[in-house]
Amino acid sequence: MLRNFTFYFALAFFVCSYSYAQQTEVLLKGKISNMQGPELSAWDLKSDSSLSINDKDECKDFVNTTSKKDLPLFKKELTSLNESRFSLLPNVDFEKQPFNQLPAIVLDLTWTKSLPKLNVNDVFIVNLRGKQEYVLVKITKIDSDGKSLAMKNGNNLDYMEFSYRKIAGYLSALDLKALFDKAMIDFENKNYTAAIAGFDKVTKADPSHWEALYYSGIAKYEIGDYESSLSDLNACAENLNKRCLLYLYRGMDKSKIGMRDEAIEDYTKTIECDSTIYEAYTHRAHEHYLLSHYTTAIDDYSQAIRLKPEHFEPYYGRGLAKNEYGKYMLAISDFDKTIELFPTYNYAYFYRGFAYSHIDKHEEAIRDYTKTITLDPKDKSAYFNRGLSYSALKNYTAAIADYDKTISLDSKFVIAYLERAHTKYLNKDISGATEDYNKASTQFPKNSTVFFNKGLFYFEQKKDKEALVEFNRSIELNPNDAEAYHVRAMVKDAMKDKNGACSDISKALQLGFKDSEGLKSIYCGK
Repeated sequence: MLRNFTFYFALAFFVCSYSYAQQTEVLLKGKISNMQGPELSAWDLKSDSSLSINDKDECKDFVNTTSKKDLPLFKKELTSLNESRFSLLPNVDFEKQPFNQLPAIVLDLTWTKSLPKLNVNDVFIVNLRGKQEYVLVKITKIDSDGKSLAMKNGNNLDYMEFSYRKIAGYLSALDLKALFDKAMIDFENKNYTAAIAGFDKVTKADPSHWEALYYSGIAKYEIGDYESSLSDLNACAENLNKRCLLYLYRGMDKSKIGMRDEAIEDYTKTIECDSTIYEAYTHRAHEHYLLSHYTTAIDDYSQAIRLKPEHFEPYYGRGLAKNEYGKYMLAISDFDKTIELFPTYNYAYFYRGFAYSHIDKHEEAIRDYTKTITLDPKDKSAYFNRGLSYSALKNYTAAIADYDKTISLDSKFVIAYLERAHTKYLNKDISGATEDYNKASTQFPKNSTVFFNKGLFYFEQKKDKEALVEFNRSIELNPNDAEAYHVRAMVKDAMKDKNGACSDISKALQLGFKDSEGLKSIYCGK
């Protein structure tokens, strides 16, 4: 028999069992006595009852560990004889702590099998038998006279009293739904970092919570953590195989980390899952564009336009693909529509100007590049391309001014130096051109293109020795430049170096430069 046992609120079962009553929070009290021997006093938090040595250890959520060898000392210690674990909560107010806030507390705790050196008013939480079930406990009284029955005035009434709070019936104090719902509020408010932390707590408590993994994956994509996002989406893919946006976001992750073919596969799965998802077509089209599959990209952009003709993006993307495919007039039509839908989109003007320049409509190109610059005065490429169109119209002064501006915006824009030098040459400013080529070769000493163009500059002026030096340097920097060998062969021929010309033209042919075929017989004979 247990002596001096007090139990103020009873849902008493004297077996290790579950109760499935309606889930309401209740406050209970209990006492563990010192048995002064091997019959340790224990407590069953499932059946809310005390146990003795004869009861099952699997039901003993905590026991007092005082044994015969400890007498007359009463050990103020609790330990578990089953899978229950404890964690002290020094900053928790037992009476005021809201039960629905426990999820935010328990997931970051360190759990232990025993609690030594307990004191009155200590508060701890029990993770009950390794499940997602929790009980909040407070030590309310510890009574020990420091004596045994054999000693004078010994009363053997050593004990610990405690109060505890739990959910009656099935003890699901960790409300995953509430935690998930809170994370979803953060997600919907685009507070993605907080949402990820919430979803991580849910999946830590329940690794099979696939919806938390799904939304965590999307949130991680939104903050740019593409590899972790992909991991989350892969983990929940089998369980959410009808969640079409899963494939979309997984494809977007794969795209960001360079898995282009795999991204296309996921965009295709998205479309197979739901053929009305506009973004699946635009993203797949973009992947095809990056892989130079221009006709396929055009088809996907066209499908996107059929779904959402009011959106400018697919017209713009289709225009880019048509530009690359050489369909400049058709590209211009798409950029026209892009500008109609988004009149301040600077890139649409830029690439329409690019299309115009490729069909030799340089005045129209200049107008579009000028509009691009108006919308973005720091667009160095717009100045550079406008300079090319001015040069094509032989307005060399305006072209040089645009190359000057390009270089002022980006001092490493090497082609701007070369075009400015060439334009000065066309404008009969030989000294200015020479100065620019020298600047370029000094500033970019490892750029073979600089020396190739400088060699052409001298060769056109019939300065063969100077040209040869530059082509030698160009080939030294890029030994596989077939065109450099071809032109150097011409320089050597002009210098009466027939063997050298033959050697270089043969090398150019070996590297695949077909224009050299007509010179082979001339430089090398039959």
